[in-house]
Amino acid sequence: MYRLRRKRPEHSEQAIGGQRRRFVQAFPYGLVTGCSPHDVPCPPDPDDRYVLAAAVHGRADILVTDDRRAFPPECVRESLSVRTGDEFLNWAAGRSMPLVMRTLARQIDYYRRTPVRRAA
Repeated sequence: MYRLRRKRPEHSEQAIGGQRRRFVQAFPYGLVTGCSPHDVPCPPDPDDRYVLAAAVHGRADILVTDDRRAFPPECVRESLSVRTGDEFLNWAAGRSMPLVMRTLARQIDYYRRTPVRRAA
């Protein structure tokens, strides 16, 4: 959300809050509280530091990001694996290909839907 606010300042707090609520609704057990960016010594970007602090505090096994350079090995504890989205999907497919196929089918269906236009 922090990056969204920085990159898209024209979005209202209500719009950004709506996006956050959708994330929390979709992943109710993914909400991590009680951590601080000061809990980890690096990376230098405060947004990335918060993500890493939440992953460590939440005892995550895998941190999925397409910006692996933001989380160099010296910043990440040994029990936390940093993977790109593609690497994560390959890892998940190795464990449950049917689950990956169902999830991808839902995503494809979602992106193929035509947006509903409301009459003015």
